[in-house]
Amino acid sequence: MILEITRDLVKELSKIEIPKDIKKAVFLQVENLKLSAEIGKKKLKFSEEKAEKLGIKPPLLQIALNSSASMMYDWDDYLFAGHTGHSAVFTALALGEEFKIPEGKIMRAIFIGNEIGGRFGILTLIGPLNGQMMTHIHGIISATITEYLIGKIDNIPKRICSYISNPHFIHFEGFMGGETKVFTASFPIVQGVISSLFDVRENQYSEEGFMRIFSWNDFSEDTIKTIFSPDFFLTRTLMIKKYPGCAYVLPQIECALKIKRKIEENFERFDIDCIKEIEVEYSIIPALLDVISSRYLDFSSHIPAQFSTYGAVALALCDKNFTPETYEKVRSHKNSILKIISKIKTKHNTKYTRKILEKVSDSFPFLYGEKPPSVKNILKAISHSHIKISHLLKEGVFIIPALITNRIKTERKIKDDFEFIFPAKVKIQYKDLLLEEEAISHSAPAISEDAEKNIQEKREIVIEKA
Repeated sequence: MILEITRDLVKELSKIEIPKDIKKAVFLQVENLKLSAEIGKKKLKFSEEKAEKLGIKPPLLQIALNSSASMMYDWDDYLFAGHTGHSAVFTALALGEEFKIPEGKIMRAIFIGNEIGGRFGILTLIGPLNGQMMTHIHGIISATITEYLIGKIDNIPKRICSYISNPHFIHFEGFMGGETKVFTASFPIVQGVISSLFDVRENQYSEEGFMRIFSWNDFSEDTIKTIFSPDFFLTRTLMIKKYPGCAYVLPQIECALKIKRKIEENFERFDIDCIKEIEVEYSIIPALLDVISSRYLDFSSHIPAQFSTYGAVALALCDKNFTPETYEKVRSHKNSILKIISKIKTKHNTKYTRKILEKVSDSFPFLYGEKPPSVKNILKAISHSHIKISHLLKEGVFIIPALITNRIKTERKIKDDFEFIFPAKVKIQYKDLLLEEEAISHSAPAISEDAEKNIQEKREIVIEKA
């Protein structure tokens, strides 16, 4: 059923007049991801000679290379729900160039990829994979875009079925533990494109198996139809990051940088030995990310620091700004980073968590499901993340009332003016001076002027390092 309504949605999206703000968002998304790939390629080692010997050539070559490189520093964009750009942008651009497809259709393909990927992201948001770890949405996006651009829309259910019968599933160790994270999107994308080569009958059980593994929600058929309605555009929720790193740690980075600048204004220089204490307040999401990423923060790679408030704040205080080069100081500044980390204390601010839940449920009221998650799925979540039950009980008990309150508000319509927030507060005791900064989010809606500023600053970094 889901695959058929996906096809129907693509048909609708292929005919509508795309609103101006959506066109602008897609244009900026393309610019942003191109820069991400260019920056990532400077770090990513790749053998063109071996690719040639194996016969891997455009468009698959560009898709694999660009979608891997763009993930290197986590300097991408995201929408509700998923980091769809890696697959939507690079699949559409590569196929468009290879098959001389008009620019307007390429941009529409990216828009369609965002909308389809975001909706599958919503279906599986409460599940074993979340955020940038949603490997499976990329194969679905690339299979959809391939049929839209060089195949037949009517074949989309078959192609998605082929992919989700054998989808990708990345584990925390592969994602947060090191540079293998860069394949989170590229491997699924290639498989999704390749699915268009084979004309096999649909497997009526694939959809059921896919949902059983990736979704811990129990959506009704009517709710699924609502999610796949053409009445709202998830591309409108697209956010452009100011700094490289997981969106959940960007406010902490911004706060740390602002405080450091204030210290430099009050003293001759910034000396980490003069830091007495650092306190960070944040929501439950980065709190849980810290629990998970701490297992891999061994300074062998910059990747774990992208998800760790401890690592990110320490790195921010070790540099003048926060760029991809900052992450490269993980090894060379190890002693300084460890010294700063030893002074950091974190605290779950339940008000921040409630704000996030209320904001999400206001735009997407069905998200928490039409009935509470089963004990089996709760145990699955705990087992998958390796988070201690005691930690969940300590932090989670405060958000249960908010979940219950938001669950009963399911009659409202979906609103696509949603804007992500990840509130955080950082306090630093430096000598006898106590400084404090608070931030709500440090990504900008793609339809805003701030998004253009973020991309321009990113472009300047690329030009400077060229």
